[in-house]
Amino acid sequence: MINPPGSAEQFTPALATSWEHSDDGLTWTWHIRQGVTFHDGTALDAAAVVKSIEAEKDHAGASFIWLPLDTIEATDASTVVMHLGYAAPMDLVASSLYGAWIVSPKALDAAAADDTYFESGKDGGTGPYTIESYTPDSEVLLTKYDGYWGGWSDVTHYDKVLTTITPSDVDQQQALDGGAVDIAFSIPLENVASYATNRTTPCSRSRRSSTTSACSTPSASHSTIRSCGRHCHMRSLRRHHRGRHGWLRNTVARSGSAGVFPTTHR
Repeated sequence: MINPPGSAEQFTPALATSWEHSDDGLTWTWHIRQGVTFHDGTALDAAAVVKSIEAEKDHAGASFIWLPLDTIEATDASTVVMHLGYAAPMDLVASSLYGAWIVSPKALDAAAADDTYFESGKDGGTGPYTIESYTPDSEVLLTKYDGYWGGWSDVTHYDKVLTTITPSDVDQQQALDGGAVDIAFSIPLENVASYATNRTTPCSRSRRSSTTSACSTPSASHSTIRSCGRHCHMRSLRRHHRGRHGWLRNTVARSGSAGVFPTTHR
């Protein structure tokens, strides 16, 4: 994963624990994390990584990011080797927020047989949360994946996260400022600057104040505004697979102090 600007390290190893490239930049070797499972129980291995990247290079929405890639192979169960046609920063490509997802082979096969497979709210990722339910054009309920490779015992987290699909960026900002939500993924660009410094907004559900602040980070297509109330430690959901149509891109997450859903907070 790419870390935010200013971090001590540019990357944090996730599904690949380490990687290296040849001096000419044409061969990249990736060492895949062991003991990881997809949400459907399938084990993550080098063959699964190869299958995902070959599918993305062939027909993903952002397949162009894989143009430098000539061939990719699994040399053993935990090693992937990429052979490039020309030198390119494949560490940046592989950590892309869009077009570089590693998806369960079972899900890829199902999607190949039915191109509407993901539209019913299925996922095929390895991240901390999986989809419990999906109501088109309305909401997505995520629940923690007990088998998450990153573990849960040493972090504060939510067991469930409810995101409401709110295409209007104006509506998202109103909900954020009104305290109805804790995170907005898209607000009018002309209003982003007003969040550059912390400001106090009413929090109607809890009848108290909440500080809203903004951070600027590299992003595929949107700004993220975070409202930090009583619980200022919501885990990022970016590692969880978002499906073919990226339906989390224009959502508002209702969680934390708003108490939108019964949740066990740890």
